[in-house]
Amino acid sequence: MRRIAIHVTLIAATLLGASALRARGAWALMPPHVRESFPRNGGLLSSDTVWLLGYSLSYADWKRVSVEDLTRNTPVSFTHKLDCKWVGQCKSAGMVGCRQQRCEARLHLASVEVGHRYQLRIERTTLTFTASPISVTLQKVGIPPTGRVCYDYHLTLKNRGSRPCAIKRIDIWLKGRRVGSTPAKPIALRPGATHSFVHRSCGGTSIGLLSRTPPSVNAFCTPRASNR
Repeated sequence: MRRIAIHVTLIAATLLGASALRARGAWALMPPHVRESFPRNGGLLSSDTVWLLGYSLSYADWKRVSVEDLTRNTPVSFTHKLDCKWVGQCKSAGMVGCRQQRCEARLHLASVEVGHRYQLRIERTTLTFTASPISVTLQKVGIPPTGRVCYDYHLTLKNRGSRPCAIKRIDIWLKGRRVGSTPAKPIALRPGATHSFVHRSCGGTSIGLLSRTPPSVNAFCTPRASNR
């Protein structure tokens, strides 16, 4: 009985010690927050998906996350997918010994209307963006036979708006970094028309192909007069 009592006492002391460590922040978890997003705040939404990069997003209160169509003043339903992994300890002051959980989140919006403004609220972050008339689909990413680190982005653009336009600039973002801008000359697209091409980007690291998160692409549309 005495041995059992000693054993129970040791277990209790261990648990109390662990609680004390957690109280001092030794086992603290970095609070949920968003570090990067695509589209960025105030940017263009060229698909029906919003990408977020942050920490501890799996611990966010997703029941309170909301997307609103500001043009119609109506909520927008969405589904989300999380990909998180532990990446070591925090380095921020006052949180010595805390854990970092790096997360990527993709929010698929049920409906997106061209020209409408949307607002996303998650934890303490608020993002607004406008649906672009040009949708961009990444068909695949290839590795060309070069001696450098290069990627071939097979892209398809579609004018989902009601007016013809000329695309003079296309930005390709990878993990919050712009890795390329094309085309060399404007691309004319009538409503409903598509245009497919391959953009090659060289330099940097192989993060794009190692990650399960594909690049995000924005195409900027300059309205053109209709042909009569």
